[in-house]
Amino acid sequence: MSRVIDQRLISSAMLAALAEHEGADTLKIFEMPIKVCISYTSKVGEVINDKDVIAELDNRFTIHNMPLAVFHKICGRMSKGKNKVLESLPNNTYRLIADLTTIEEEFRKQENLTNAEIMQIIEKLKKWLEQKVPRFNKDENYVSGIFDKFIKSRGIDILFETENLRADVVNTVGVENYQIGCFILHAKENDTLLFDRMTEIIKGVMIASIIYLGSNEATKFVKKRRMREVDVYLDTTLLLYALNYKTREQKQVADTLLNLLRANGARLHVFREHYNEVTDILKIFRDRDAYSFNLSQTLERLEEDKISSVEVDMEINELSYNLNKLGIDTVDTEEYQEKSSYGNEDEFIDYKGLKECIVKEIPSYSRSQRMLTNDVDAIASICLKRHGIRFESIESCKAIFVTTNNKLAKKSNMFLRYNQYQLYIPPTMGITDITTLLWVKYGFSNPDLPMRQLVAIANAAVSPSKAVMQTFFEVTGRLVHRGDISEDEAADMRYSAYARAEIMHISGGNTSKLDDTTVLNVHNRVKENYAQEENIRAKKAEKQLEEANVRTNKALEMVDTYKSGIVSSIADVRKEAKKNAEHIAGKCAKYLSLAIRGMVVLFMIISTVLVVYYGLNESKGFVALAVAMISGVSTITLWIPAFKTYSKINQYIYGWIEPRIYEKNLNKRQGEIDRLQNMLNSNGSNLL
Repeated sequence: MSRVIDQRLISSAMLAALAEHEGADTLKIFEMPIKVCISYTSKVGEVINDKDVIAELDNRFTIHNMPLAVFHKICGRMSKGKNKVLESLPNNTYRLIADLTTIEEEFRKQENLTNAEIMQIIEKLKKWLEQKVPRFNKDENYVSGIFDKFIKSRGIDILFETENLRADVVNTVGVENYQIGCFILHAKENDTLLFDRMTEIIKGVMIASIIYLGSNEATKFVKKRRMREVDVYLDTTLLLYALNYKTREQKQVADTLLNLLRANGARLHVFREHYNEVTDILKIFRDRDAYSFNLSQTLERLEEDKISSVEVDMEINELSYNLNKLGIDTVDTEEYQEKSSYGNEDEFIDYKGLKECIVKEIPSYSRSQRMLTNDVDAIASICLKRHGIRFESIESCKAIFVTTNNKLAKKSNMFLRYNQYQLYIPPTMGITDITTLLWVKYGFSNPDLPMRQLVAIANAAVSPSKAVMQTFFEVTGRLVHRGDISEDEAADMRYSAYARAEIMHISGGNTSKLDDTTVLNVHNRVKENYAQEENIRAKKAEKQLEEANVRTNKALEMVDTYKSGIVSSIADVRKEAKKNAEHIAGKCAKYLSLAIRGMVVLFMIISTVLVVYYGLNESKGFVALAVAMISGVSTITLWIPAFKTYSKINQYIYGWIEPRIYEKNLNKRQGEIDRLQNMLNSNGSNLL
């Protein structure tokens, strides 16, 4: 295997390990690599050669052309303290004063361990490519090279000329890129250890990028202010990510960035022109047909969910509301005073020249004057807001335009004299650059970011490019014209995520393999997939219906139980009132009956006394006779029908008192009865 390529992969993983050890002190992370490179180029007592050390960093590590300002800053730190290894000399020169053999030995040990881990990745990738790519017979040296290029071509947008990793070239490299993407995604699901090792490489590449985003940014952190005075403007595609109109992975990318920005106090905006672009993209999607496939902007999530035109209209109507939920407000671009050239006042740019530069460097802009004007207006507005001031800290840069088009950021910044070595925060930043900057700057606050970056790279590689989709579009049109497939079937294929995956599976991104036969094969697989999905949906609907019936039956049972409980409660209230009335009436009847009996007995006693008294007195015979008659009547009344008479009296008294007390009790508890009755009349609908 090539030592250079090996070393770069190893060094990326080692930078990640150093970050774990050194924490958020970013420049500290680079001290070991610099010490190692100094040990290779200088002896103790010698003045180190900046160019030689920087060249060695480029040769051995993922650190290309380290800016001198950053290099001198790190060397300055290594020339201070009790453990200093350098002596500071005039004119930013340094002399090596300590033996770095121990550092080199430690590095060697870690290098060997990391090398073994990287070798496992390369060996597994080689076996994968041998199985998936026809006639693949390359050695580990080649596999290591393409893997290194694959990882780093999208890992640092500002360092590397961004390559389109989507396999759109007619050669084996395109197929290999596609299969590397598949390999990474397969590892994510089936080999956690392997995936974690690849993630560490990405993490190291991201850490390396910080030195190109401003020397102050690597060490300076304004904790209190953070980004509270910074206005961040998002481009159209980033809005589509954030609104969950694209893929799940792209939504995660947007969420990560927006969360970092919000957590650090940044104010989020969108220019009205970009807002209107989103609206028009939704309208195009709503009005699409078999022949109106939009190659510039696909809305994968909406396609996957088979959103209807009515639902798209709802998305359009609620667009402002949905952006506000994300903390994004819409503003107008500031009126820009065009100047004929870059000069006079730094806050004014060569507007016309910037347009021409972007069209020349990025040909896709030539197909959309509106997109070109909107993006240039956005960049010009940022420059106007900054008043020509160049800021070294992102917390103080006032305004910044964030785009998913990394090439736009790179080319426009270079035109505006913000190249990657000037260590200023440019007016425009790619989404990867600013996310990496905030992630490193604020202490690696999101540990999942490197993993998501790796997945994003892999997904880009397995997704069909515009060239692939254009070819596919042309072939389906030909098949419709010939009558092999219907217009509806063509539309289903063109807007099917499954179809796009099958296209890449069959062709590997090689457009020459997309002919009538392969597309018809894709069509058949799409039909089979639709049938399977319909079967799954039918079974799911059947299961849901069964579950709904079970829930309904349970609810009805609950209603019955509920109603029975209420009826029982009403009966209990009435029963309790009845029981109370019976108790009181029984006592009243008993005591009144006893009182009547007592009066009769008293009358008998009196009459007996009178009989005895007057019977002894013959002169009172008439009176004695009368008393005797009364006594006899009383005796008859008392003893002959006693039980029947007094029982009837008791019943009469009870029957008169009990209903009146019962009615009174019911009146007292009528409110409770009415409440229960109302609950019963509701039929327990609150339970359904």
